[in-house]
Amino acid sequence: MAEADISPAVRDFIVEHIDSILQLEVLLLMYADRVHARTAADINREFRIDTQWLDRQLTRMCAAGILNCTTTSDVFSYQYQPTNAEMHDAIAGLVETYATRRVSVVSLIYSKPVDRLKHFADAFRLRKDRNDG
Repeated sequence: MAEADISPAVRDFIVEHIDSILQLEVLLLMYADRVHARTAADINREFRIDTQWLDRQLTRMCAAGILNCTTTSDVFSYQYQPTNAEMHDAIAGLVETYATRRVSVVSLIYSKPVDRLKHFADAFRLRKDRNDG
């Protein structure tokens, strides 16, 4: 399977943190320009996407320790700054893997929602108790 081409660290990072290609593209943009902080408006000029969605994703990346978030005069700025070396290494691996095995990465990202939905549905599955006959 193509997903076997993805290292365990990269696979784990994708499963835990990446839910869409657009979210991945935002991360790639932040990774590519690690030196500068960007506002949501700066990022939105690159992608022209829903600003509320973008704000949620940036906030989520900050909470996950992927980005550093600062605020000045009610304007939030975001900069790529993982909280530990392992996360940075996983992201660097993701960047490299996406450049060389794009289809494998996309397949992994889009296989996740089905898995989550299945787990959610399984939680509500009614099972007949063997002792109830």
